[in-house]
Amino acid sequence: MTEPFLIRPLESADLGRISTIYKTSIEELASGHYDAEQRAAWKAASENELEFASRLRAGTVLVATGERVAGFASLLGNDTLDMLYVDPLFARRGAATVLCDMLETVAHVRGADLMTAEVSDAAAGFFLKRGFLVGERHFVSRNGARLARTTMRKVLGQKGVAGGIA
Repeated sequence: MTEPFLIRPLESADLGRISTIYKTSIEELASGHYDAEQRAAWKAASENELEFASRLRAGTVLVATGERVAGFASLLGNDTLDMLYVDPLFARRGAATVLCDMLETVAHVRGADLMTAEVSDAAAGFFLKRGFLVGERHFVSRNGARLARTTMRKVLGQKGVAGGIA
């Protein structure tokens, strides 16, 4: 079920809600792909509020709002989708799609021909459906835990590319 979401820039007042979305999304939506130790290590990135806020401010962050903030996504530079997280209550309701659509548009307007994302196993199917192609598979270490990720890329601005911007 797709809902209408308003997409807007991150506001300082959003930081607490964004941190909660980050943690609950990892805990609930990634539980079928990562064990409890891996999820705890992944979520730890938001424990230091100043560092987490600094990471967010390093990019272009958009939030999807409905009855409340439903999700957020960030673009680093002109071409790297850094974070895409949705409150589990809003999962599969269109928030991630509209956030990704908007960031692809921003990247394309900024001159990017290719968007890159480091994708968790939990999100790989979403990105494949959007026309991202699978690249290198690798592992990152987070607080002593190894997490599998895949580099995925999408050509922007070509007609006929699934999810591309015409």
